[in-house]
Amino acid sequence: MKIKLTKTAASEVKKMQKAEKKIGYILKFDVFPGGCAGFQYYMDFIEKSEKNSVTTKSGEITIAVPKESIPLIDGCEIDFIKEADGFKINNPNLKEDGGCGGCCGNCDGGCH
Repeated sequence: MKIKLTKTAASEVKKMQKAEKKIGYILKFDVFPGGCAGFQYYMDFIEKSEKNSVTTKSGEITIAVPKESIPLIDGCEIDFIKEADGFKINNPNLKEDGGCGGCCGNCDGGCH
């Protein structure tokens, strides 16, 4: 499994970890049906990986993904768009992007 954070996204995740006093925590990344691109993405910080999750690293950030979500989000690239003040998920598993590309943060049905 591979999930990639762009440099901009990794920098934003580090800022969020610091602001939330969760430095060193794992970034949980998950997906559910719904949202503007057919998927609703979820990102949160967790102290340790859950037993039904698989972890990977993107740079200095450890990312945990529930096993059942891997087929839907394997190969995703997570970017941060400063102008939109939100994360954007580029998902190679989507046949079409539904208009907003599965964005997070500034899109109805985005990340929580």
